[in-house]
Amino acid sequence: MILLHKKLILILVVAAIILILILVANKIKSNSDSKSNSNSGVKKDYKWSASDTFSSCSKQCGGGISHLIASCTDTNGLKVDDKYCDENSKPISLKNCNTQPCETYSWIREFTPCNQTTNMKEEKMICSKNDGTIVSDDNCSSPKPILSSVMIPCDETYNWDVGFTPCDPMGMRRKRSVCSKNDGTIVSNDNCSPPEPILSSAMIPCENYSWGV
Repeated sequence: MILLHKKLILILVVAAIILILILVANKIKSNSDSKSNSNSGVKKDYKWSASDTFSSCSKQCGGGISHLIASCTDTNGLKVDDKYCDENSKPISLKNCNTQPCETYSWIREFTPCNQTTNMKEEKMICSKNDGTIVSDDNCSSPKPILSSVMIPCDETYNWDVGFTPCDPMGMRRKRSVCSKNDGTIVSNDNCSPPEPILSSAMIPCENYSWGV
């Protein structure tokens, strides 16, 4: 009887110890979960941080735009994905860049140097940049105009002048542009450098015009 009583007490003591250990383990777990939940509940702040660096220019010439580069950062100043920052509050700073004119090339007329022996020169087409610089023909994309290879005296010059169309039956005529040599001779318009002057198309009476009898 006494032996049975002692076994019963031992069982109760072991059960009590196990219960205490379970309670202590649950307490530790509860504290750990509480701390974990507390840490995960911390809210991080994100903001845009602008640097002194601008993006590459949108154009190589003719005036482009460059914008200030801004990055989304956390409270520690580390870069994060832009989605964490408010797009509406992103700083915007723009500046003009590459404002120099774009290069263009075109054909222009020019004369060869005068031949001192023959006193003659020849008209030729050359490729010119928009700043007046003479460049290689390869820079002009359009076909090179073909000019007459006729040699002309060095002292000859050609200018646009005002001429008239033939009189019509009503005794009226129009002004027209003509190319004249420095001696007054009317020559082909091809000898004068473009552009051809634009004159009024109004009809005017012919001078000294009368009906024949």
